[in-house]
Amino acid sequence: MKPISEMNMKEVYSELLLNKKYNLKEYLKEFNIDKLYERARELYKHKNGTEDISNEELEKWLHDKCSYDVLSDLLWVMLINLKDSEDKFMFYNFPVMIDLMHDFLESCKIDNQYDMKDLTKLTDEQIDKYICEILKKIDPTSEWLKIYEIAKKDGKIIYLNKLDDKQLEELKHKLNKLPIGNSCIILKDDTCYLTLTYSNTLQDVINTIHELIHYIIETNKVEVPKMLSEFFSIFYELYTIYYLKQQDFNINELFTIYQKIRILDLSLISLTFDPLYHYLTNLIKNRKISINDDLKYYEKALNSLEKINKLLGKYKNVQPIDLAYMRCDKYIQFLLDDEFYKIYPYIIGSYLAFEALKKFNDEMLNNIRSFISTSTIIDPYDVFETVGCDVENLELIRVGEGEKQFQKEKRP
Repeated sequence: MKPISEMNMKEVYSELLLNKKYNLKEYLKEFNIDKLYERARELYKHKNGTEDISNEELEKWLHDKCSYDVLSDLLWVMLINLKDSEDKFMFYNFPVMIDLMHDFLESCKIDNQYDMKDLTKLTDEQIDKYICEILKKIDPTSEWLKIYEIAKKDGKIIYLNKLDDKQLEELKHKLNKLPIGNSCIILKDDTCYLTLTYSNTLQDVINTIHELIHYIIETNKVEVPKMLSEFFSIFYELYTIYYLKQQDFNINELFTIYQKIRILDLSLISLTFDPLYHYLTNLIKNRKISINDDLKYYEKALNSLEKINKLLGKYKNVQPIDLAYMRCDKYIQFLLDDEFYKIYPYIIGSYLAFEALKKFNDEMLNNIRSFISTSTIIDPYDVFETVGCDVENLELIRVGEGEKQFQKEKRP
């Protein structure tokens, strides 16, 4: 199959979107080093009319001449995986969504004024008290509080740092892995567990609420699209900070904790997402990426962005063209590892949660709770509308309408 960069518009659509024949990840799984050389020589002969090249020269040729073709193809496969994963809202709104994510990440900055070393120490009982109060506040029916209490009673909430070595080994056998921190784990039989590691500070209250929302969504059998899989947990962790501030806890302490939980994480994500955004915008505009575009972007970033300077400082003796190839190779690996699918729900979830907080009131609290209180399929457009986002530039893809739109050959 020829590279996507050599296809015309109709071929791209029919090969990638409708027939789904092009799965580069499966294709690359067949590679071993002997097959790589064999196929590389075929490709080299096709391009240059000869096989007369050493393995070392062949490797350099592949690296120098083919990295960007492979990366362009993988970026297209990434977009198609969004459609195939049923995340149609993200698929159809992709250009708008990546702009939104980029602008949002640019606004997430670490604020050094919030840096407290001595955090308030809490007992387990105090932590539990605040969790129960918050659950009552956000759900007056007390259904969420009951879910929390039953989970504790049934041993579904596991405090990792309270287990001895034997108990940890038993937990590893039960869960088929040993969690290392705060998480919501769903087993094959749909049994759900929360694992928590307490520091006996306000951070435990915030972390528990975040993971508990995941647990409530699973318990209530709510179908949440992947792009919104972190929104509700992040929104309620923000609400938890709002609530704790009302209890007269130091705002500097709360923001110090939240920077550690969320803002620092978003800042680190931005280091990855920024060059990926550059690639994706070029892909959408030109249907492929090139080293020339990459070099222009890289040189501009190197001169103007302090974070890129710091990130690449250890390579200061390397030529820009070599750095461009290195970054290209890095993002090939990044896409093969499915990292994009892991990070974009956190970016979109944080963006929506921050937007909701700007316009927060009791009505919004009730509306957001209603999304996950019963068995339902959540429509992303309804969530965007509820939190007060500007939806003018979004395709109004309603649940169940994705395939209808798709058949119209509407490109992302």
